[in-house]
Amino acid sequence: MALLPHVLRPRTVLRRAAVRRGVTGSSVFWRAASLYFVGGPVRLRSTAIRLGFYGGNRKWQVVGAVVLLTHDLRRILTKQSEPLGSWKAGVGDFVRVTTTMPMSKKELKRAGTTRKVLRKAIIAQAVADTMAKNPGTQVVVTTK
Repeated sequence: MALLPHVLRPRTVLRRAAVRRGVTGSSVFWRAASLYFVGGPVRLRSTAIRLGFYGGNRKWQVVGAVVLLTHDLRRILTKQSEPLGSWKAGVGDFVRVTTTMPMSKKELKRAGTTRKVLRKAIIAQAVADTMAKNPGTQVVVTTK
């Protein structure tokens, strides 16, 4: 059971206030918040581009810059999955292996391994698993 009822949750309270003040009010902050809660980030971004960058409104330019930069910074600063390879297991069947969280240099050093050794071990394990599931098939390895 939830600790707070749905009506008293902070997101619900903020959404209600944003819709009430943003639709009828003249505040750019509450209008941007209502666009985020009602239409989602896509609508907020398109409105910020339309009114701020094309329309010249300085407040909407700030909102647009914040929305665009947070998306780009999040993509740059987070670790991306690393493709290790794909294997053809049969007619129309492919096995693609990617790591979800690549190990950092510090973690690799602590484990006493390198990226190449770890990559080869994962590829060998995936090929062995594919051969075990599909006996008699030829596994073709193509790595990127």
